[in-house]
Amino acid sequence: MMHFKGELSALVKRMLPEELLERILSAYREELEREGCPDSERDYAAGRQALEAALDEGQRAQLASMEEMGRRNLRYALRFGFHRGVYSAFGQRFSEAVPNHLFHILVENELLTQPCMQKYEPYYTHRLKLNAMYAVLREQLSQENGERLLSVYTAWDERLYGVLRYAFYLGFRHAVEIVGEVEPLKTAGNVAEGLLKTEYELGFLRTLMEQEERA
Repeated sequence: MMHFKGELSALVKRMLPEELLERILSAYREELEREGCPDSERDYAAGRQALEAALDEGQRAQLASMEEMGRRNLRYALRFGFHRGVYSAFGQRFSEAVPNHLFHILVENELLTQPCMQKYEPYYTHRLKLNAMYAVLREQLSQENGERLLSVYTAWDERLYGVLRYAFYLGFRHAVEIVGEVEPLKTAGNVAEGLLKTEYELGFLRTLMEQEERA
């Protein structure tokens, strides 16, 4: 007899592999370069290189552990954002009472704010460990190296937000594709408005006025 829960778990793992996370991070970095705001990644690279030379062996191990907690939370964010994107698209399609700003409501307010984030294990545990490791290591460093450590910490936080954005949109589009396959004649008009709102909320779309101001 097929074990459906196990099959579903395996299916999700195949849909959201480590390679997808790497592609999202690459797209996120390309977006920063394209938008002219790559400072966090540049500061991370410079700070990480300087710290590697300045820290002793024990401190380097602490830094590596801190970053591993950040990495684990990116993996969590990939699934979290994807599922909520799917949920949002289906909600917009099949309910008339769906609010705007679903990314803010279902992602930012849940995973990125207290006390809501406490509901999500192991994400919350990893976040607490990362913060504690950062605080302990920061006390051991000079002001200059402390600022470098902060750049590392900040980069992981901003990557987390980037992964949530991309994963949410990917899930949203996945649900839109499913609806379009099942109801091809109804999809275009009903989905377009919600899709545009979502793309705008996530920062993937700008009004013509905003484009002109940037130009």
